Amino acid sequence: MRCSRRVDKDDESGDFTHGRGEYGRTLSPSDLGGEGFGNLLEAPAFTQHERPGRYQLPVVVLMCDFTRPNSTNSPCLMSWHEVKTLFHEMGHAIHSMIVRTSYHNVSGTRSTTDFVKLPSILMEHFVQSPQVVSIVARHHKTGANLAFEHLDSHSQAFNSLKGLDTYRQILLALVKHLYHAEETHPQVRLGPLFAYGSTYYTYLSERVIASKIRDELFAPNPLSMQAGGVFKFKCLKYCGGNDFWQMLADVVEAENVRDGDSKSMDEAGKWGIE
Repeated sequence: MRCSRRVDKDDESGDFTHGRGEYGRTLSPSDLGGEGFGNLLEAPAFTQHERPGRYQLPVVVLMCDFTRPNSTNSPCLMSWHEVKTLFHEMGHAIHSMIVRTSYHNVSGTRSTTDFVKLPSILMEHFVQSPQVVSIVARHHKTGANLAFEHLDSHSQAFNSLKGLDTYRQILLALVKHLYHAEETHPQVRLGPLFAYGSTYYTYLSERVIASKIRDELFAPNPLSMQAGGVFKFKCLKYCGGNDFWQMLADVVEAENVRDGDSKSMDEAGKWGIE
């Protein structure tokens, strides 16, 4: 992934001042060239409307590893879990492509933990809507649209024990808040608890927020360009460059969550979870 960032003030030569190559040789940007690649630090730069400077546009590559077909002449038929995973990861990719930040370290998935999963979870809602299914799901031989009632029936069976997963996430969130509190706990030296485990609460909170945004913006029409524009220009565009809770308040028009404090989270919690 190549992130959004401002590049007209880059000190390309200075980036290599302290770098050393083989045998202590001083590096230069040209050392990244060779075999037709040129200088890998150089990226096309563009201007942005009403913003000074020049910016590197994001480029995202989504690598997939789906179940392989049984023969070379057969297509890759995706399971429901693979379809949801594809849309989930595409949410991260779209977020990284849309964002326009001056610094790469607040771009895309490098945003705050309260925000990072929101676009991907929202995309999971889209893949379960009839309007979207009619576009993306077709029979590989006949081209016929997938009957939504078939997918809906399968989805309901797939989610029949979803309450257990929610319960599991609640337990993980409670463990997170227990360990990552004011007191010192030696258990947090364990990698799974210290890193990814320290943000388990976000799965629950962002499922709530994603459902709210879907209901407020996309329930009438998930393909609405107007609704998509609101989410893009009031939220995704700024990513970690703006306060997430202020952006959320603008998107769903809920002033009681703007401060992002405990009261705001209490209010957001009342939105419920599916």
